[in-house]
Amino acid sequence: MTPLEPSVPGLPLGLGMPEGVDVSGCDTFPFHQGDCLLLVTDGVTEARDRHGAYYEPRTRLAGRDFRTASEVVDTLVADVTDWTGGWRHDDMAILALAPVR
Repeated sequence: MTPLEPSVPGLPLGLGMPEGVDVSGCDTFPFHQGDCLLLVTDGVTEARDRHGAYYEPRTRLAGRDFRTASEVVDTLVADVTDWTGGWRHDDMAILALAPVR
């Protein structure tokens, strides 16, 4: 799993982009067959275990192989649920995008 870091930090997706903003300088990243782009909200990254430790998707999903985007989502939901003991303080949204085979 490789995090995609922006070249210039900015606001979260959907915030601070009024009409007419030039997005031509946006970062681009290669996307290859077998890749999966995983987008999560803070309900995932701020989920805590019984000791108060935050959930870290990059660490928790490292080394696992997934056949489909839906398998990534299902695994992530199950792992966050396990991490929190089944109770979360926030809603979570997960979007996994993969090229069509």
